[in-house]
Amino acid sequence: MKKFLILSLVMVMVFTNITIVSAFKIKNLLKDALKVEVARQSVKALAKPLNKFVNTLLMNNGVEAATMTKVVPILKAGVNTKAEVGLAQVAGPADRLSRVKAVWEIDGRFGGNNRFAVKAFVPSSSMNPFKLNRINGVGISAIISGRL
Repeated sequence: MKKFLILSLVMVMVFTNITIVSAFKIKNLLKDALKVEVARQSVKALAKPLNKFVNTLLMNNGVEAATMTKVVPILKAGVNTKAEVGLAQVAGPADRLSRVKAVWEIDGRFGGNNRFAVKAFVPSSSMNPFKLNRINGVGISAIISGRL
């Protein structure tokens, strides 16, 4: 099976004029895509328990959300940026919250010598980085980080 896959890859490279460098780029893209998919599945499995934990944490400190909440992935993609994934608890009215599929992180620099790092978080109904669709009226109540 392994020999068949290697032979198939070589044939595709020869017939489509893909260089070895391009093949390594494709391999890295596939690795990134696999990491994102593993992270996405982890978010699915952890979303409800993490949401309950954050709600309890905020309630125990007297600052619970007065609206519905849920945990979604934070996605980050862009030029010169590796694809990354994290988690965020979003809060808002149920009809708007149900449309949120992810929070997109958009990074920028501000000031002389890029003195300030800015991270903007956008609740979106799209998981496509080329079609962000902001859901107004939904806010981020927690950023969750961890290791997979």
